Amino acid sequence: MTNSQLALYLLQSLNMALGSQIEGETSYTNSFDVKVQEDGFLFLPRMPSGYIIDNDLYFKIFLIANACLYPRYTLLKQNSAYFVPLNTD
Repeated sequence: MTNSQLALYLLQSLNMALGSQIEGETSYTNSFDVKVQEDGFLFLPRMPSGYIIDNDLYFKIFLIANACLYPRYTLLKQNSAYFVPLNTD
């Protein structure tokens, strides 16, 4: 499975699971995106967002991604959300 296929699969899984939990916010409404890298993936919320970005959202994303990526990938759970600055040039 290539990184682009993995990104589409993960994005579809997050859309199906989070769509009802965060008030219909999905990638179809341009609320978030997913970027797969060699060392993991990034959940990219569009700012300003119509949903709260907190530890509860992080734990939901972890549970969804952990279930859909197993057994091919194993995710290591962090204590809380980890924010990474991205170069947007």
